[in-house]
Amino acid sequence: MSPIFNEEQHAQLRAAWARTHVDDLLKAHWKSTSTAVVTVDSTMSCEEAFDRLVQHNINAAPVWDAETKAYVGMVSMLDVVEFVLMLVKANKAVWQEMDAELATRPATSSGTHAGAAHARSAPGQEQQRAASAKETDARGLAIAEIASRIRQVKPIPVSYISDLAKRDPFMCLPRTATLDKAMDIFAKGIHRIVITESEAEPANLVGILTQSDMTHWLSENGTQSPFDQVLKMKLSELRLSQPKDIIYVKSFQPVLEALQSMQANRVSSVAVVDASDRLLGNISATDVKHIMRHLRYGVLFESCAQFIGGVKTRQMLENAGKDTVPVIQVSPNASLSQVLRLLVVTRVHRVWCTQQDSHASNFQSPVAVVSLTDILRVLL
Repeated sequence: MSPIFNEEQHAQLRAAWARTHVDDLLKAHWKSTSTAVVTVDSTMSCEEAFDRLVQHNINAAPVWDAETKAYVGMVSMLDVVEFVLMLVKANKAVWQEMDAELATRPATSSGTHAGAAHARSAPGQEQQRAASAKETDARGLAIAEIASRIRQVKPIPVSYISDLAKRDPFMCLPRTATLDKAMDIFAKGIHRIVITESEAEPANLVGILTQSDMTHWLSENGTQSPFDQVLKMKLSELRLSQPKDIIYVKSFQPVLEALQSMQANRVSSVAVVDASDRLLGNISATDVKHIMRHLRYGVLFESCAQFIGGVKTRQMLENAGKDTVPVIQVSPNASLSQVLRLLVVTRVHRVWCTQQDSHASNFQSPVAVVSLTDILRVLL
Protein backbone atom coordinates (compact mmCIF):
# COMPACT_ATOMS: atom_id res chain seq x y z
CA MET A 1 0.00 0.00 0.00
CA SER A 2 1.40 3.38 -1.01
CA PRO A 3 1.78 5.94 1.82
CA ILE A 4 0.66 8.70 -0.56
CA PHE A 5 -3.05 7.89 -0.35
CA ASN A 6 -5.30 7.43 2.65
CA GLU A 7 -7.28 4.27 3.38
CA GLU A 8 -10.40 5.52 1.62
CA GLN A 9 -8.46 6.32 -1.55
CA HIS A 10 -6.79 2.91 -1.48
CA ALA A 11 -10.20 1.27 -1.08
CA GLN A 12 -11.45 3.19 -4.13
CA LEU A 13 -8.46 2.09 -6.22
CA ARG A 14 -8.88 -1.52 -5.17
CA ALA A 15 -12.59 -1.44 -5.96
CA ALA A 16 -11.79 -0.02 -9.41
CA TRP A 17 -9.41 -2.90 -10.16
CA ALA A 18 -11.98 -5.39 -8.87
CA ARG A 19 -14.53 -4.25 -11.48
CA THR A 20 -12.59 -6.00 -14.26
CA HIS A 21 -11.88 -9.71 -14.64
CA VAL A 22 -8.58 -11.15 -15.80
CA ASP A 23 -10.38 -12.79 -18.71
CA ASP A 24 -11.53 -9.39 -20.03
CA LEU A 25 -7.97 -8.13 -20.12
CA LEU A 26 -6.67 -11.31 -21.73
CA LYS A 27 -9.23 -11.05 -24.52
CA ALA A 28 -8.15 -7.48 -25.16
CA HIS A 29 -4.38 -7.98 -25.10
CA TRP A 30 -3.57 -11.67 -25.63
CA LYS A 31 -2.47 -12.10 -29.24
CA SER A 32 -5.16 -14.61 -30.11
CA THR A 33 -7.63 -16.79 -28.27
CA SER A 34 -6.14 -19.72 -30.22
CA THR A 35 -2.54 -18.87 -29.27
CA ALA A 36 -1.11 -21.60 -27.09
CA VAL A 37 0.98 -20.73 -24.06
CA VAL A 38 4.62 -21.62 -24.75
CA THR A 39 5.84 -24.12 -22.16
CA VAL A 40 9.00 -26.16 -21.60
CA ASP A 41 9.26 -29.76 -20.43
CA SER A 42 11.02 -30.34 -17.13
CA THR A 43 13.31 -32.92 -18.77
CA MET A 44 14.60 -30.49 -21.40
CA SER A 45 18.20 -29.41 -21.06
CA CYS A 46 18.78 -25.82 -19.98
CA GLU A 47 20.14 -24.99 -23.43
CA GLU A 48 17.05 -26.40 -25.17
CA ALA A 49 14.73 -24.47 -22.86
CA PHE A 50 16.60 -21.20 -23.36
CA ASP A 51 16.58 -21.79 -27.11
CA ARG A 52 12.79 -22.08 -26.96
CA LEU A 53 12.52 -18.75 -25.14
CA VAL A 54 14.72 -17.11 -27.77
CA GLN A 55 12.83 -18.69 -30.69
CA HIS A 56 9.50 -17.42 -29.38
CA ASN A 57 10.96 -14.06 -28.27
CA ILE A 58 9.59 -14.44 -24.75
CA ASN A 59 11.19 -13.85 -21.37
CA ALA A 60 9.73 -16.77 -19.43
CA ALA A 61 7.78 -19.99 -19.74
CA PRO A 62 6.03 -22.42 -17.37
CA VAL A 63 7.85 -25.72 -16.74
CA TRP A 64 5.68 -28.82 -17.22
CA ASP A 65 6.40 -32.13 -15.47
CA ALA A 66 4.83 -34.97 -17.45
CA GLU A 67 5.33 -37.44 -14.60
CA THR A 68 3.26 -35.50 -12.07
CA LYS A 69 1.10 -33.91 -14.78
CA ALA A 70 1.58 -30.50 -13.20
CA TYR A 71 3.48 -27.26 -13.70
CA VAL A 72 6.44 -27.27 -11.36
CA GLY A 73 7.87 -23.81 -11.87
CA MET A 74 8.79 -21.01 -14.22
CA VAL A 75 12.02 -20.51 -16.13
CA SER A 76 12.83 -16.89 -16.94
CA MET A 77 15.65 -14.76 -18.27
CA LEU A 78 16.57 -14.00 -14.66
CA ASP A 79 17.25 -17.73 -14.30
CA VAL A 80 19.31 -17.57 -17.49
CA VAL A 81 21.47 -14.90 -15.86
CA GLU A 82 21.99 -17.16 -12.85
CA PHE A 83 22.79 -20.12 -15.10
CA VAL A 84 25.35 -18.21 -17.17
CA LEU A 85 27.05 -16.92 -14.01
CA MET A 86 26.99 -20.44 -12.59
CA LEU A 87 28.84 -21.66 -15.69
CA VAL A 88 31.42 -18.92 -15.31
CA LYS A 89 32.11 -19.89 -11.71
CA ALA A 90 31.84 -23.65 -12.18
CA ASN A 91 35.29 -24.51 -13.38
CA LYS A 92 37.98 -21.93 -14.07
CA ALA A 93 40.25 -24.62 -15.48
CA VAL A 94 37.76 -25.29 -18.27
CA TRP A 95 37.68 -21.60 -19.17
CA GLN A 96 41.48 -21.43 -19.20
CA GLU A 97 41.61 -24.55 -21.37
CA MET A 98 39.14 -23.05 -23.85
CA ASP A 99 40.96 -19.72 -23.92
CA ALA A 100 44.16 -21.58 -24.80
CA GLU A 101 42.31 -23.58 -27.45
CA LEU A 102 40.89 -20.45 -29.03
CA ALA A 103 44.33 -18.86 -29.13
CA THR A 104 45.72 -21.79 -31.15
CA ARG A 105 42.78 -22.25 -33.52
CA PRO A 106 43.30 -20.93 -37.06
CA ALA A 107 41.12 -18.02 -38.13
CA THR A 108 38.06 -19.11 -40.06
CA SER A 109 36.47 -15.79 -40.85
CA SER A 110 38.80 -14.54 -43.60
CA GLY A 111 37.21 -15.51 -46.88
CA THR A 112 40.28 -16.10 -49.11
CA HIS A 113 42.43 -18.08 -46.73
CA ALA A 114 39.54 -20.15 -45.43
CA GLY A 115 38.44 -20.87 -48.99
CA ALA A 116 41.94 -21.97 -50.00
CA ALA A 117 42.22 -24.25 -46.99
CA HIS A 118 38.89 -25.86 -47.81
CA ALA A 119 39.94 -26.37 -51.41
CA ARG A 120 42.97 -28.41 -50.34
CA SER A 121 41.01 -30.58 -47.85
CA ALA A 122 39.36 -33.92 -48.33
CA PRO A 123 35.52 -33.84 -48.19
CA GLY A 124 35.40 -35.34 -44.70
CA GLN A 125 37.94 -32.86 -43.37
CA GLU A 126 36.04 -30.08 -45.08
CA GLN A 127 32.83 -30.97 -43.27
CA GLN A 128 34.66 -31.26 -39.96
CA ARG A 129 36.26 -27.85 -40.43
CA ALA A 130 32.91 -26.33 -41.42
CA ALA A 131 31.37 -27.68 -38.24
CA SER A 132 34.26 -26.28 -36.23
CA ALA A 133 33.89 -22.90 -37.93
CA LYS A 134 30.19 -22.86 -37.10
CA GLU A 135 30.97 -23.72 -33.50
CA THR A 136 33.42 -20.89 -32.91
CA ASP A 137 33.85 -17.39 -34.23
CA ALA A 138 35.41 -14.13 -33.09
CA ARG A 139 33.27 -14.28 -29.96
CA GLY A 140 34.47 -17.71 -28.88
CA LEU A 141 32.98 -21.09 -28.19
CA ALA A 142 29.29 -21.82 -28.03
CA ILE A 143 27.77 -21.65 -24.55
CA ALA A 144 26.29 -25.12 -25.16
CA GLU A 145 29.82 -26.54 -25.56
CA ILE A 146 31.00 -24.73 -22.44
CA ALA A 147 28.12 -26.21 -20.47
CA SER A 148 28.81 -29.72 -21.76
CA ARG A 149 32.52 -29.51 -20.93
CA ILE A 150 31.86 -28.22 -17.43
CA ARG A 151 29.25 -30.78 -16.47
CA GLN A 152 31.15 -33.60 -18.31
CA VAL A 153 28.20 -35.92 -17.81
CA LYS A 154 24.57 -35.56 -18.86
CA PRO A 155 22.64 -32.36 -19.68
CA ILE A 156 21.34 -30.26 -16.81
CA PRO A 157 17.51 -30.42 -16.88
CA VAL A 158 15.74 -27.08 -16.90
CA SER A 159 13.84 -28.09 -13.75
CA TYR A 160 17.16 -27.78 -11.91
CA ILE A 161 17.45 -24.07 -12.63
CA SER A 162 13.74 -23.18 -12.65
CA ASP A 163 13.36 -20.18 -10.31
CA LEU A 164 17.10 -20.30 -9.64
CA ALA A 165 17.01 -16.49 -9.31
CA LYS A 166 14.16 -16.75 -6.75
CA ARG A 167 12.58 -13.59 -8.13
CA ASP A 168 9.95 -14.68 -10.66
CA PRO A 169 8.24 -17.82 -9.32
CA PHE A 170 5.35 -19.66 -10.91
CA MET A 171 2.15 -17.87 -9.91
CA CYS A 172 -1.29 -18.58 -11.29
CA LEU A 173 -4.84 -17.25 -11.17
CA PRO A 174 -8.06 -18.53 -12.74
CA ARG A 175 -9.41 -16.49 -15.63
CA THR A 176 -12.40 -15.55 -13.47
CA ALA A 177 -10.20 -13.70 -10.96
CA THR A 178 -10.43 -9.92 -10.77
CA LEU A 179 -7.56 -7.54 -11.47
CA ASP A 180 -7.13 -6.58 -7.81
CA LYS A 181 -5.94 -10.16 -7.17
CA ALA A 182 -3.43 -9.80 -9.99
CA MET A 183 -2.28 -6.45 -8.60
CA ASP A 184 -1.53 -8.07 -5.23
CA ILE A 185 0.90 -10.38 -7.03
CA PHE A 186 2.44 -7.76 -9.34
CA ALA A 187 3.03 -5.37 -6.44
CA LYS A 188 5.43 -7.96 -4.99
CA GLY A 189 7.69 -7.53 -8.01
CA ILE A 190 6.53 -10.64 -9.86
CA HIS A 191 6.47 -9.90 -13.59
CA ARG A 192 3.94 -12.39 -14.94
CA ILE A 193 1.04 -14.58 -13.84
CA VAL A 194 -0.04 -17.80 -15.52
CA ILE A 195 -3.79 -17.78 -16.14
CA THR A 196 -5.68 -21.07 -15.90
CA GLU A 197 -9.12 -22.11 -17.09
CA SER A 198 -10.27 -22.52 -13.49
CA GLU A 199 -8.99 -23.38 -10.03
CA ALA A 200 -10.21 -26.93 -10.65
CA GLU A 201 -8.15 -27.13 -13.88
CA PRO A 202 -4.70 -25.76 -12.96
CA ALA A 203 -3.05 -27.65 -15.82
CA ASN A 204 -5.23 -26.00 -18.46
CA LEU A 205 -3.47 -22.74 -19.31
CA VAL A 206 -5.30 -20.03 -21.25
CA GLY A 207 -2.75 -17.22 -21.19
CA ILE A 208 -0.10 -15.26 -19.34
CA LEU A 209 -0.84 -11.89 -17.78
CA THR A 210 2.13 -9.52 -17.48
CA GLN A 211 2.87 -6.24 -15.77
CA SER A 212 2.98 -4.68 -19.24
CA ASP A 213 -0.59 -5.88 -19.88
CA MET A 214 -1.70 -4.07 -16.73
CA THR A 215 -0.05 -0.78 -17.68
CA HIS A 216 -1.50 -1.09 -21.19
CA TRP A 217 -4.99 -1.58 -19.75
CA LEU A 218 -4.47 1.33 -17.36
CA SER A 219 -3.37 3.59 -20.20
CA GLU A 220 -6.56 2.75 -22.10
CA ASN A 221 -8.85 3.12 -19.07
CA GLY A 222 -7.13 6.00 -17.34
CA THR A 223 -10.08 8.34 -17.77
CA GLN A 224 -12.15 6.26 -15.34
CA SER A 225 -12.40 7.33 -11.72
CA PRO A 226 -10.34 7.11 -9.54
CA PHE A 227 -7.50 6.39 -12.00
CA ASP A 228 -8.00 9.72 -13.77
CA GLN A 229 -6.90 11.73 -10.74
CA VAL A 230 -3.85 9.58 -10.04
CA LEU A 231 -2.66 9.61 -13.64
CA LYS A 232 -2.62 13.41 -13.65
CA MET A 233 -0.12 13.44 -10.80
CA LYS A 234 3.59 14.04 -11.42
CA LEU A 235 6.22 11.42 -10.69
CA SER A 236 7.58 13.72 -7.99
CA GLU A 237 4.14 13.95 -6.33
CA LEU A 238 3.89 10.16 -6.35
CA ARG A 239 7.39 9.97 -4.84
CA LEU A 240 8.54 7.87 -7.78
CA SER A 241 11.36 10.22 -8.76
CA GLN A 242 12.96 10.60 -5.35
CA PRO A 243 16.75 10.23 -5.69
CA LYS A 244 17.87 6.71 -4.86
CA ASP A 245 20.98 4.63 -5.26
CA ILE A 246 21.27 3.69 -8.92
CA ILE A 247 22.74 0.28 -9.70
CA TYR A 248 25.05 0.96 -12.61
CA VAL A 249 28.12 -0.15 -14.51
CA LYS A 250 30.53 1.95 -16.53
CA SER A 251 30.37 1.67 -20.31
CA PHE A 252 33.87 0.15 -20.49
CA GLN A 253 33.09 -2.67 -18.04
CA PRO A 254 32.40 -6.14 -19.50
CA VAL A 255 28.86 -7.46 -19.83
CA LEU A 256 29.74 -10.16 -17.30
CA GLU A 257 30.13 -7.52 -14.58
CA ALA A 258 26.71 -6.08 -15.45
CA LEU A 259 25.15 -9.53 -14.97
CA GLN A 260 27.04 -10.02 -11.72
CA SER A 261 25.77 -6.65 -10.50
CA MET A 262 22.19 -7.63 -11.37
CA GLN A 263 22.62 -10.85 -9.41
CA ALA A 264 24.28 -9.25 -6.38
CA ASN A 265 21.70 -6.46 -6.11
CA ARG A 266 18.69 -8.63 -7.03
CA VAL A 267 17.55 -6.32 -9.82
CA SER A 268 16.49 -7.10 -13.37
CA SER A 269 18.34 -4.18 -14.98
CA VAL A 270 21.41 -2.01 -14.45
CA ALA A 271 22.16 1.41 -15.90
CA VAL A 272 25.15 1.87 -18.18
CA VAL A 273 26.85 5.25 -17.74
CA ASP A 274 29.81 6.99 -19.33
CA ALA A 275 32.89 8.42 -17.61
CA SER A 276 30.83 11.46 -16.52
CA ASP A 277 28.04 9.25 -15.09
CA ARG A 278 25.67 10.20 -17.90
CA LEU A 279 23.12 7.58 -18.88
CA LEU A 280 23.98 5.72 -22.09
CA GLY A 281 21.57 2.82 -21.78
CA ASN A 282 20.76 -0.17 -19.65
CA ILE A 283 21.35 -3.90 -19.66
CA SER A 284 18.47 -6.04 -18.45
CA ALA A 285 17.69 -9.71 -18.03
CA THR A 286 15.77 -9.45 -21.31
CA ASP A 287 18.99 -8.57 -23.13
CA VAL A 288 20.43 -11.95 -22.13
CA LYS A 289 18.39 -13.31 -25.04
CA HIS A 290 20.95 -11.71 -27.32
CA ILE A 291 23.74 -13.61 -25.58
CA MET A 292 21.83 -16.89 -25.83
CA ARG A 293 20.73 -16.23 -29.41
CA HIS A 294 24.31 -16.07 -30.60
CA LEU A 295 25.46 -18.60 -28.00
CA ARG A 296 28.93 -17.14 -27.64
CA TYR A 297 30.64 -16.82 -24.32
CA GLY A 298 32.88 -14.08 -25.74
CA VAL A 299 29.88 -11.73 -25.62
CA LEU A 300 30.20 -11.77 -21.84
CA PHE A 301 33.56 -10.06 -22.14
CA GLU A 302 32.52 -7.33 -24.57
CA SER A 303 32.27 -3.86 -23.08
CA CYS A 304 28.75 -2.84 -22.07
CA ALA A 305 28.87 -0.01 -24.62
CA GLN A 306 29.78 -2.45 -27.39
CA PHE A 307 27.05 -4.88 -26.31
CA ILE A 308 24.35 -2.18 -26.20
CA GLY A 309 25.42 -0.94 -29.63
CA GLY A 310 25.30 -4.47 -31.03
CA VAL A 311 21.85 -5.16 -29.59
CA LYS A 312 20.52 -1.87 -30.96
CA THR A 313 21.99 -2.51 -34.40
CA ARG A 314 20.55 -6.04 -34.60
CA GLN A 315 17.13 -4.86 -33.43
CA MET A 316 17.05 -2.09 -36.03
CA LEU A 317 18.08 -4.50 -38.80
CA GLU A 318 15.34 -6.92 -37.75
CA ASN A 319 12.69 -4.19 -37.42
CA ALA A 320 13.10 -2.06 -40.54
CA GLY A 321 15.36 0.50 -38.89
CA LYS A 322 13.12 0.99 -35.85
CA ASP A 323 14.84 1.32 -32.48
CA THR A 324 12.97 -1.27 -30.40
CA VAL A 325 15.20 -0.98 -27.34
CA PRO A 326 15.14 2.74 -26.53
CA VAL A 327 16.25 4.14 -23.19
CA ILE A 328 13.59 6.53 -21.94
CA GLN A 329 14.63 9.54 -19.88
CA VAL A 330 11.94 11.60 -18.16
CA SER A 331 11.68 14.58 -15.88
CA PRO A 332 10.38 14.26 -12.31
CA ASN A 333 7.67 16.68 -13.50
CA ALA A 334 6.33 14.19 -16.05
CA SER A 335 2.80 13.01 -15.28
CA LEU A 336 2.08 9.35 -14.69
CA SER A 337 -0.16 9.31 -17.78
CA GLN A 338 2.75 10.58 -19.92
CA VAL A 339 5.02 7.88 -18.53
CA LEU A 340 2.39 5.19 -19.15
CA ARG A 341 2.05 6.26 -22.78
CA LEU A 342 5.83 6.05 -23.20
CA LEU A 343 5.93 2.59 -21.64
CA VAL A 344 3.11 1.33 -23.85
CA VAL A 345 4.42 2.81 -27.11
CA THR A 346 8.06 1.82 -26.60
CA ARG A 347 7.28 -1.48 -24.83
CA VAL A 348 10.04 -0.93 -22.29
CA HIS A 349 9.78 -1.94 -18.64
CA ARG A 350 11.30 1.12 -16.98
CA VAL A 351 12.03 4.82 -17.42
CA TRP A 352 14.94 6.75 -15.97
CA CYS A 353 14.51 10.03 -14.14
CA THR A 354 17.55 12.10 -15.01
CA GLN A 355 19.00 15.42 -13.93
CA GLN A 356 17.24 18.06 -15.96
CA ASP A 357 19.73 20.54 -17.37
CA SER A 358 18.61 22.40 -20.49
CA HIS A 359 22.23 23.25 -21.31
CA ALA A 360 23.44 19.65 -21.05
CA SER A 361 23.56 17.04 -23.80
CA ASN A 362 20.81 14.49 -24.36
CA PHE A 363 22.64 12.09 -22.08
CA GLN A 364 22.27 13.11 -18.44
CA SER A 365 22.92 11.51 -15.06
CA PRO A 366 20.17 9.21 -13.74
CA VAL A 367 18.78 10.00 -10.28
CA ALA A 368 16.03 7.36 -10.11
CA VAL A 369 14.57 4.48 -12.05
CA VAL A 370 10.80 3.93 -12.29
CA SER A 371 9.84 0.35 -13.08
CA LEU A 372 6.49 -1.24 -13.87
CA THR A 373 6.50 -2.69 -10.35
CA ASP A 374 6.95 0.80 -8.86
CA ILE A 375 3.99 2.13 -10.83
CA LEU A 376 1.67 -0.77 -10.00
CA ARG A 377 2.52 -0.55 -6.29
CA VAL A 378 1.42 3.07 -6.24
CA LEU A 379 -1.93 2.18 -7.79
CA LEU A 380 -3.06 -0.44 -5.30
